Amino acid sequence: MEMPPGPPVSGPSSPPPVADPGSPPPPDDQLPPASDRLLADEAANRRLVATVAALALVAVALMIGFFLVTRDGGDETVAPAPEAQPPVTGPVDGSVEPPADPIDQAELDALLTELQGVVEDERGLEFQEPVEVELLDDEAYLERSRQEFDEDIAEDREDLENSAAALGALGLWPEGVDPVDVLGQYLSVGSLGYYDPETGEMVVRGAADTPNLRITLVHELTHALDDQHFELDRPELDDRPDEAGLGFSALVEGSASRVEAAYTDSLTDEERADAEAEQQGYIEGLDLTAFPPILLAQQQFVYQTGGAFVEAIHEAGGNAAVDEAMEDPPTTSEQILEPDAWPEREAVIEVEAPEADGEVVEEAVAGQFLIHALAGLSEDEATPEWDGDNTVLWRDGDQDCLRMAIAGDVEALETGLTPWAEQAGAELEVDGDLLVVTSCR
Repeated sequence: MEMPPGPPVSGPSSPPPVADPGSPPPPDDQLPPASDRLLADEAANRRLVATVAALALVAVALMIGFFLVTRDGGDETVAPAPEAQPPVTGPVDGSVEPPADPIDQAELDALLTELQGVVEDERGLEFQEPVEVELLDDEAYLERSRQEFDEDIAEDREDLENSAAALGALGLWPEGVDPVDVLGQYLSVGSLGYYDPETGEMVVRGAADTPNLRITLVHELTHALDDQHFELDRPELDDRPDEAGLGFSALVEGSASRVEAAYTDSLTDEERADAEAEQQGYIEGLDLTAFPPILLAQQQFVYQTGGAFVEAIHEAGGNAAVDEAMEDPPTTSEQILEPDAWPEREAVIEVEAPEADGEVVEEAVAGQFLIHALAGLSEDEATPEWDGDNTVLWRDGDQDCLRMAIAGDVEALETGLTPWAEQAGAELEVDGDLLVVTSCR
């Protein structure tokens, strides 16, 4: 299951801490600001849905995304998983005051011309064809987002439920929380815009020429530019039972996040403050404690960790290095977490699936991201050496069980995962050159 998500660094300072995926969510004043795209764009939302469905098994490899590692140093022990909470209800609509001076089509066309030039200069590429953008006011955008989510999720409910079951077996998903309900509310309310590489459609939430609209347009236009040169619609990556989809999502969002950050840095302090205020208005009244922290962690990975990855390879090799990554993208979360090792990639060991104590529901790769999260490590702490893994999910009566066979530095992996295992009631067993982890809930 692919695990991404995180927001890009779009302001002059680093975002506040994000909770450990196994810990209760932090208070609102410790969450990343909306300008750091805790609110995912809809294109990433779609990948996050697939990622959450993979997360249980390929990272078991979004989410979103959409996101992962703690930024507060991490605790020595992993806090218990949050208790089940009902989905968000009530007037949580992310609405904001209508603009006093809505933008007209001529103004929008002029703005797009200006911002396309900004994106071309920063990305080192030229648009091959015009990009048409549809602006929707708050109400229309929320309605469109929810409708598209409902359509997209129709065939994916079983995958999402299996993902939640796998995460639940690890103590990362609260019992009784419907993943479809939670994701539908989280993604539709928290979305600022999207570019769909399958159709070339771009829809952005906003009706006036504000700093926030410009920032969002720059992010989405970067997606459009990358798509015109490198074809971002690669569903075959999401269909793989490894982290290829996650690695590509982090690269794609990281590219847009880097360009967005550069543009945001060019704004005045007042413009950045205005953008921040508008973005916070979109989530006014949204109770983030109602969402499992793993969703915020996934989004953090795809956006912020993906952004750090692209920033690092860009610093080392410029836009040519980003282009090369687009053509031959990362295939593991380890590569995203360790950009210094790029583009030299160590071969991933193909680990045989461990034996399940029942009928296998899913089989996939977990990846370094999930192991990093389970170990309760902070972003600047290295995960014990990971060389590959395989994971199976099965059901035992009313319990969901997950078993991971992990190759790498077995002793360090065992030491790193012991606090979580003791807290979660999981079993760790060394089997030759593998660490086998079994957890049932």
